Amino acid sequence: MWQQTLNVLNAPITEIDGKILTPLGVIQIVIILAITIVALLPLRRLLRRSLSERLNIDERASAWIVRLTTWLVLLVGIYVALTSVGFNLNVLLAIIGGLSVGIAFGTQDIARNLISGVIVSAERRIGVGAEIEIRGFRGFVEEVGPRSVRLRLPDGRRVLLASVDFMAQPVTLHAPAEETDDAEQNE
Repeated sequence: MWQQTLNVLNAPITEIDGKILTPLGVIQIVIILAITIVALLPLRRLLRRSLSERLNIDERASAWIVRLTTWLVLLVGIYVALTSVGFNLNVLLAIIGGLSVGIAFGTQDIARNLISGVIVSAERRIGVGAEIEIRGFRGFVEEVGPRSVRLRLPDGRRVLLASVDFMAQPVTLHAPAEETDDAEQNE
């Protein structure tokens, strides 16, 4: 009886690129993918909590990072599942490697702004309501985001400045209006 079961599990289903796929191989692929998905659920929760609570990254940026990480883990799980039954995915890896280099060059500015935004937020030197001057713009900070800082100028216009500007450009911090008025009244 065991021999018949083993014969059924090892019977070829199909041949792909010279590799024979058996029911046992399909079961192995399904188990590896199931483990990947089960491990992914707590990883997503942990990553989301870490990004929002520890790094103070806003909800949209953390959702994007969690989504990207989810796809990356799923792709690694699929790769491991398929290579475990003998499929050679080196050609696929070469294509993915080439694409990742192109994507890295394309998203370089976004990554630089995100990293600068995390540093600006972590330092907490520039907060909402502060009056600052940078790149010829003087105004009040309305919002400090992961990629940009929004200023409201005295004439009512709003200016979005990339977070990387706060790392590369000189920033002048002006005293809040209340402190300036109090100082003038005391004189």
